[in-house]
Amino acid sequence: MKRAIATLLFSMSVAGIANAQSIQKYLGYYYGDADNPPSTALSEFKTGSNLYHIEFWSTDESAAGRAQSAQDLLRELAQAKAAHMHAIIPGYPFLFQQNSATGCFTNDPGAAQSWSTVAQAMVSAGYIDVKSPDRSVVSAIYVVDEPNGPQINGGPNCLPDVSGQPNPALQNAINAIRSNPSTATIPLATILNGYTGFANIASGMQLFDWVGFDNYSDTTNQWQSQLATLKSYAPTKKYILVPGSQSQTIPNECVGTQSPTPFISEFQTNPQAVWLAPFVWFSRGSCLGVRDIPSLRSTYTTLGSTIKAQGCSSSKAARNFCKPQVIAQIVTTVLFTTTQ
Repeated sequence: MKRAIATLLFSMSVAGIANAQSIQKYLGYYYGDADNPPSTALSEFKTGSNLYHIEFWSTDESAAGRAQSAQDLLRELAQAKAAHMHAIIPGYPFLFQQNSATGCFTNDPGAAQSWSTVAQAMVSAGYIDVKSPDRSVVSAIYVVDEPNGPQINGGPNCLPDVSGQPNPALQNAINAIRSNPSTATIPLATILNGYTGFANIASGMQLFDWVGFDNYSDTTNQWQSQLATLKSYAPTKKYILVPGSQSQTIPNECVGTQSPTPFISEFQTNPQAVWLAPFVWFSRGSCLGVRDIPSLRSTYTTLGSTIKAQGCSSSKAARNFCKPQVIAQIVTTVLFTTTQ
């Protein structure tokens, strides 16, 4: 019983700290690191967004594969820092093993050590600032995508609750993050599969700080109803809103476009709405993303610019993070100009 109480108190304290960031709203495109060569997506949306969603990984959980995933992650975080952007990073490359037949992530007994290695690398490179979250490049961790649904159509639900408790593989991954002092207080996020519903992960979703869902076939009324259902399961969480933002609906290729209006209204009026994550920025073939849909690009860029400005003014640390130039560069420029 004493151990259970201690665990509960620790969980409560972590949850409180995880929500202590001064920046309360983020607009960032899902899979933001998917580029449209020769442009980089980050260079295109950085002025109208304040959260860089890093998704790419090696798809290999071996030691060599994880080393490559860590290298890729550090490269993207360097770009985010240079652009004065916060980032939400992937946890799954370092926390699970993947079943090649189903695509599902499964338990990894070595998750804590694997996570410790990549966390230390991020701290050493200056991308995690434990003492000042507003100055940290890493603002959240995307632990796993759609843990309540199948990764391959027709496959099993991957990480559902077991006997009313969080799936052991999911719990193990969360424990690996929370037990590491460098990441213990960083918000943990997931987007649930809205097509399968939430009943099979009622306990598992409580492990996260930010939760959302995707269901691109929803009408506005259906989406609002499903959001109300999610809130009933997780009334104290922060919410992720994921509007479909591709030009047309093509099964297994493009999700189509949902009206941004209800998503933006919820985002602006609900203090628990933390991340507006349009799916997606990039374009592929006939699937045009926000970058190539003028009405959506204007809408989300305008809103994102406002959200970015609010975040940058939320604290002194946030203002320092958002500065386009360090003081030394400005002084050098002034001195050089005055001597000419």
